[in-house]
Amino acid sequence: GMYAQITDFGASIVSLVVKDKDGKNTDVVLGYENAETYQQQMASFGAVVGRNCNRIANAEIVIDGVTYQLEKNDNENNLHSGSQATSRRLWDAEEQTAEGQQGYPGNAVMKVTYEVTEANELSITYHATADKTTIFNMTNHAYFNLNGAGSGSAMEQILQIRASHYTPVIDAKSIPT
Repeated sequence: GMYAQITDFGASIVSLVVKDKDGKNTDVVLGYENAETYQQQMASFGAVVGRNCNRIANAEIVIDGVTYQLEKNDNENNLHSGSQATSRRLWDAEEQTAEGQQGYPGNAVMKVTYEVTEANELSITYHATADKTTIFNMTNHAYFNLNGAGSGSAMEQILQIRASHYTPVIDAKSIPT
């Protein structure tokens, strides 16, 4: 009974409807009612974030001895690949091509596959290839409220992730190690 709605703007999850404890359909992903709001907001609600999610210190990467200067869109740092990131683009139904954009080296082809499984799971798979050595660190930027979208704050909800690893940050600017 679970289903997802995806838009081609940012390959964003617009809604994820699941049965609540009483069997009622509940949309647990925060989103907007229209395309214009997705285009105007900068929070990347539900979108695919890449080539790199998170922050890059000093908006600079070094690959194979070559320094690449990225857009400084988070003070002196680069956040979620900048203002023209994958979250701000129209995606083809199968793949999106970025040609050396965002300051990263190489022409890239990126693909994301969303699948709702028979076990009521949402699976997101990322695949990317490039013609130069580059970085790919993609994620989805959905915000969830398990009580349902529009039901008030989710700040009292607790999420437990059983992970053997996580990426710590090195300072108050949230730069990952």
